[in-house]
Amino acid sequence: MDMGDTEAAFLSAYDTHADALFRFAFFGVHDRELAKDLVADTFAKVWEYLGKGNTVENIRALCYRTLRNLIIDHFRKHKTLSLDALTEEGFDPRGEDGKVVAERNEEYRELHRAIADLPQSFREVVILRYVEGYTPKEIAENLGISQSLVSVRLFRGQQLLKQRLGS
Repeated sequence: MDMGDTEAAFLSAYDTHADALFRFAFFGVHDRELAKDLVADTFAKVWEYLGKGNTVENIRALCYRTLRNLIIDHFRKHKTLSLDALTEEGFDPRGEDGKVVAERNEEYRELHRAIADLPQSFREVVILRYVEGYTPKEIAENLGISQSLVSVRLFRGQQLLKQRLGS
């Protein structure tokens, strides 16, 4: 693939996956600006990888794996905060237009807290499955794990959510 084809594939991947990657990052770090930075860093790393002449069969999977690693690195370097602490520090789940969005709904906030409190491995697959709508096979490809492991993590994540939500 020549550089023009690589650039076209990269730009197409950005247009197609940037919003979903942002949502994945936002659910992971609960900070809009940090999520935007992590997504930008993800695409910078992917561009650097492609610029070295590496070929990629599934650019979406590469983006998710890169973003996942950046989120993990972030939490290794920084103290993790709870959603309540973020709210106290000024986290405001409002849309770009300033209107209150569904996150203000008490049930949604309770669910968001429960998802945020899941262990990371469960949280990732739950978000990819139920927020982003990916199939277990796609999740396995995106995260570089087996499909059976995805199914186990989904099941265990659902069980934990049911316990925490009293369902």
